[in-house]
Formats: sequence, C-alpha cells, structure tokens
Amino acid sequence: MGLIGALIHAGAKAAAVVQKAPSAVVNVARLGKEDWVRTNERAARWGWLDSDKWTLGKYPEVPDPATPPTSLNYASHNEQLGVHLNVVSGALPATLKGVLYIQVTTGTGSTGLPRPGNVPVFNSDGCLLKVSFDGADAIADKVYIKTASWLAERLTRGDKSATPLLSTGLAARLLYTVGIRHNLLYRFTSWGMMRRSVLLGARNMVNTGLVPFLDPTGLGARLLVTWDAGTPWEVETDTLKAATPVGSVSEWRPAAGSLDAFPTTLTTAHPVWDGYLGEGFFVDYARGAGQLLHETAIAAVTMETLGAYGEVAERLLATLPNLGPGSGLPGSQFVTWAVAWLNALAPGYLPYELDTFTNLKRWSGDGALQDYRLVWDGLDVQFHESCHQMGLTSDHVLLLDTGVKVQIAGLLGGLVAGLRGSRTLRALLLRRVRERAPLYIVSRAKLASADQERLDRISAGELDTTPDLDVVRVDLPGQASHLIADYALSNGNIVVYVAHSEFTDVGEYTQVFDRRPLRSSQGVVSQAKGLPHIAALQLGRLSRYEIDPTTGAIVSERSLAEAPFTRTLALLAEHAEGRTAPATHTIEHLYWCSTGFCEGLMTEELFRLYEGNSGHLTSPEELRREIASLTSVPCTLFRLDTATMSIEDSFEFDLGDYVSSPQFVPKPPSGTGALVHPQMAGWLIVTVFPKNHPTIPNAPMPPQVQVFDAADLAIGPICVLQHSDLRFGYSVHTAWLDETEVGPRQATYKVPPADLTSRMWDVISATFLDYEVVPRL
Repeated sequence: MGLIGALIHAGAKAAAVVQKAPSAVVNVARLGKEDWVRTNERAARWGWLDSDKWTLGKYPEVPDPATPPTSLNYASHNEQLGVHLNVVSGALPATLKGVLYIQVTTGTGSTGLPRPGNVPVFNSDGCLLKVSFDGADAIADKVYIKTASWLAERLTRGDKSATPLLSTGLAARLLYTVGIRHNLLYRFTSWGMMRRSVLLGARNMVNTGLVPFLDPTGLGARLLVTWDAGTPWEVETDTLKAATPVGSVSEWRPAAGSLDAFPTTLTTAHPVWDGYLGEGFFVDYARGAGQLLHETAIAAVTMETLGAYGEVAERLLATLPNLGPGSGLPGSQFVTWAVAWLNALAPGYLPYELDTFTNLKRWSGDGALQDYRLVWDGLDVQFHESCHQMGLTSDHVLLLDTGVKVQIAGLLGGLVAGLRGSRTLRALLLRRVRERAPLYIVSRAKLASADQERLDRISAGELDTTPDLDVVRVDLPGQASHLIADYALSNGNIVVYVAHSEFTDVGEYTQVFDRRPLRSSQGVVSQAKGLPHIAALQLGRLSRYEIDPTTGAIVSERSLAEAPFTRTLALLAEHAEGRTAPATHTIEHLYWCSTGFCEGLMTEELFRLYEGNSGHLTSPEELRREIASLTSVPCTLFRLDTATMSIEDSFEFDLGDYVSSPQFVPKPPSGTGALVHPQMAGWLIVTVFPKNHPTIPNAPMPPQVQVFDAADLAIGPICVLQHSDLRFGYSVHTAWLDETEVGPRQATYKVPPADLTSRMWDVISATFLDYEVVPRL
C-alpha cells in the first residue's frame, strides 16, 4: 500500500503486532543461543571487516589456473522461437522424442547478461528454454514466464511498447502515463537477490525449479514453475504461457508486505508431488526481522561490546522496560519491539515482518490449499537458512533447512553497491552458513486428524483455523542444498541421499568490489561478477542416511568423498526426478553433476568468512597453500550405485567447461528385453557452457545441450547440440515430458486474475493493476 495508507493503518496494526511480540522474542532467543557461543569465540576475527588492508601472507602468486567460461554470465534478453539446434558432433537418437524444459538466466528487462552494477545472475526474469526432440531434429524456444509481477515491471519501467490498453478510459490512461509509468516509486529495482518496487512489492521471479505432474482427474500433464521467494505458477506445456498462480492471495501467508500487490512469500523451489496418491505439498514460512538482525556481525560486535562492560551493561539494560538478559540475549526484546513498531508504521517497507512461522500446504491439483502449522519442541518450526528443498516418502513429507541462506546482506547488496563504505557494510552484515542441515519430518498419517481439528475450529467460529502439526527434527552433519528420498521405507525408516558441498555459499554472489584469494590487489575476473559462490575448495560428501522417523535418530550413515567427483557437488538426476511418472519406490542408481574447482570463481571475501570454520579438515594456512598449488578441477558427471555408495560410471569434462542441469530421459521399450537396469535405461541430458574462445580473450562460446547414454557415461556425449544465436546464461533445474504429454492445457483450475487486487488498500495501485495488468493475464 502507499505511504499515506500505511500511516493511516499503522495504529491498528501496531497493537496487533506488539501483542505477538512476546512469543516471537522467545522463539528468537531460543534460536540465537546456539549461535552466540560460536559468535563470541570468533569475535576477534571481526577486525578485518572495516579494513582495506586485506593482508594475505607470503604465498607465491601463480599463473591463473582457471578462467570461468564467459558464457555462464552472457545472454541476450530477447525471446527466441523455433531455433533449430545444430548437431556439432554425434547424432540425435532416433527414439529421443519429447520436450526438455530448462530454467535459464538471461537478466531482467532489456539488459541481458552480464548485468551492469552489482546485480546477481539469479536476479533474472523467469525464462524457460524449451527443447523439443522428434528423433531427427531439436528445436529450441526461449520464452519468458509472464506472471502478474512480470507484466507490472514491464508496464512501470517506461517501456514504450507497453502502451495502455485500448479499452481503458481517458482517466485510466492519464493515471498510467503520468502517475504510474513515470513514477519512480512504482519502478522495480534490484535488492540483491530480489527485485522490489516501493509501492507494489516484490517480483515473483519463478526462475529456479520445475514440477511436472499428471492431473489426478485425467486432464493430462501439467507443469509448475517455482522459486524460493514467490508462489508457484502453472504454465502451459506447449506455449509456456503463464496459466495461473497456485493458490489465491489469501491462501499464502507472506513474510513481508502483506498489503502489497506483490507480497514477499518465502517458499521452496522444490515442492513435491506424489504421483501415486495425486497430491502435492508446498511450504510458506518467514524468518522474523529480529532473527535476521541477530545473525549479523553488527549484532556480534554489539554483544561483544556489551559483554566487555559486564555487570554495568546488564544493570543498565535491566532498568529499561521490556529489556534485560532474561531472553538470554541482552537487548533482544528491544530489537524485537522496535521492529514491531517500524512494521506497524510502514507495513511492507522493512525487508521482513516480525513473525517467524512455517506452514505446510497440501493441494490436490484443484480447489483450495490446505494449511498445517508446523510445530517442533512446542514452537513454530524455524528455518535457519531457507527451505530450498522438500522430499517425499510414502508416509512422510520432508523439509530441509538448506545452505541457501536468506540474510539482510543479500537483500541490501544491490542497494549499497558503489557507495562509500558499501564493502564494509556488506561485511558487517555477512554471516556464514551453519555447519549442519536440520531436516524436519512430517508424518502424513497425522494429516487426517489435523483436518478434523480444522473442521472443529471452523465449527467453533475461531478466526485461526490452521491446525498444529508436530514434526520430528534431525540435524544432518554439514550444510546441504539438495536431497532425494526413497519413496518406500526401509524397515520403517526413511532413506535419504544428501549432497554435502563444503565451502560453498550459493546465497552469496560475486560483487563488484570482491577480490581474488591469492591476488588481493586484483578484483575478480569480470565474467564471475554476479555468479553465485560455486567453487568448493574442499571435497564434499554424498551421504546415505537411514533415519527413524519417530525419533529423528540416524540409524545408519554411509558417505562417499572422492576426487574429483565430489568437489562442488551441484545438481542431481534420477529416473523419476523431473518427470510426470510416479515417484520411484527405491532409488538404486542416482546421477549427479559436480562443477569441480575454478579459482576464478572464488573470492577472498568468502575465504575470509569461512577460513575459521571448524567443519573443515585443514587449517587456513593449508587451505591457502592448496589454492596456490591447485590447478583446475574439471566438472564431472557420474552415476552413484546407492547399494554400495560407490561411483560406477563417470565422465570428466574438459578443463574450463562448466556443466549443469542434468535430466534423466527414459528410453522407450525396445521389445528385446531389459539389457540394463530400468533406472539406467535412458539418456542423460545436460547443459554445458564451453571454455572461452581459444584465440579471442574472454570471448564467450555458445552454450551447448549434450546428450549422454545414461548406461555408459564414460564414452562421452553421443550428441552435442548448439546454435550460435541462442544465448542463455547459468542454467538451473529441468523437467521432461514425453511427446504424448505435451499439448493444450485441459485442467480447469485457475485463480481469477481479479484476485490480484482483492486485499489491496492502495486505491491508485489497485486501479493500475485492474486496468493494465489483470486484462493481460
């Protein structure tokens, strides 16, 4: 809502927010206690944060061991249709028929990649690369996902092609031309990982994940696009037109800006769909502003300063109302109450609201979403970092607290870049990813009783009808971003496969003032700016955990760490992952890609942040020596045998090539009997960003689509596809539909476009959306 409306609304909201504050204080305090010990132990390290003397020790500078491919951060922003990919080598399999969907980065607006300024690559419009295979040809379409917020940004950035609709009246045209189109308060700008408008809210980029599923009522294949800070949208499988959001505005609880046209909703890029039972699960949650503030180095320095004054500081705090050491964090209640009043005075203008909550959502593919409040140890479930990944078994829903962190620095990075002291401010706001990955286990058997509790609350006329659902938590050792679970249980236990990639931090991205770890006088190479921190110095681990779902105890653990394959573990592929087929019962063969090591993708800032991490096996000095002597580690593609936890087949790419986005595609039945395991009987398709031009410095080569025989990776790609005019950057997750599954959308589920403004109080913004955005949806 607008600023005037916010102030009018402030009085009523202030009382409501402050009433919630005490419970939030307890929640924040419990979370903070386990972190302050580590913070105080390393407080002396914060001295480097405001210094420009990044002294590094006397290690020899060596020739550049690696240069990241420029094509990772190079893309045109125009849509492209009907691009016939050229066969660079090999041949297309005659039976490869269907459509591959790839989430790719291309920038925002009309700028493409690389982006000017201090903007991460992931701050990109949702864009799908659709590659259609017919056995003889591969045709690519690069299409933008035109959600409501995508349309709003286009209409508010002054794009001359975005003219008012002819059906609108003179007053509406005048409002749009003068009041909206040329009003900077409506423009969307980069807030680090997000894009936000002061008066409209946050962009829903839907640029990370894909969930294909078969409609439970027989209405064909459907496809969802997702990301971590916005609600999922459904797109048409043939045209990629945005069909509908999943859930109305009122069915999602925002983490910020609840009265904005586009509130910030924290969710997951990897919701899950059960193809056997015909239901899907999502999540929305919030990390309260107090929690975010307590995690910063500024708070650490403040606590250390208070601690130096000891009893005097404690007595001073105790004399002030609602302050004191009772929460375990001196001054924490003051921060919480201050944030409450600021949110009340200007709702939606702080990065996050006060509340911390986590709600699981169940959906049948049609009708309303069913909410369940997740509770652990008597309090709302809290994610330390983010819930980037969910998992599914026959009896459980899994929610992983992943290493993709949400923090204040990520939101403000784009706002302070280039300003004096911006490097210092960013350092003071930085924090590293925690050294464990909490996994929350939800029993699906409890959903029926929770549904009855909801009905009872409705019958009793209660305003809050969301039932509580107790969960089990297990702390997995080491940070993690992705997992996959066996659908079937093993002797009643859950089996999950987790990639622990140490010394990576994809919640951070390379910024304009970052420097190289052994060359502090040199900035990072230009093609790395904006890319996430995706260079792991140490080996990661692939782990198989067997977990008792009733207690959270880890019954057994087997891990694999093997060079070069588990260095910077990236994305996975499995025969049912990213397909409409029902979830597999037991995973016997699992495919992963790793991105190796490239010194050009590492920064001194990240090294300094993590050098004292107790989870690493070597000292900072040894790590520096390893960097100095380390040549590039190649990207790899490999198959894991889950019974033996060993690598049975693999392929190493050329040094300088970067691989991503693996997707398993099943081969059609041959009629000659099963010659290989069914989970290996297919192709593995990946994107590859080739090393730079051999004679022109930093010249990008066009990205490739490579096809492998999933049963024989070692022979290399059996087909390499490319087109010089098709330019897209860093690619993420994928999906596959067979040729018979692609076609016009038959499902009738649709959230009415007018729902967009159903809860808005800002009349001017609502009028603009009603006249200009809603008719285009």
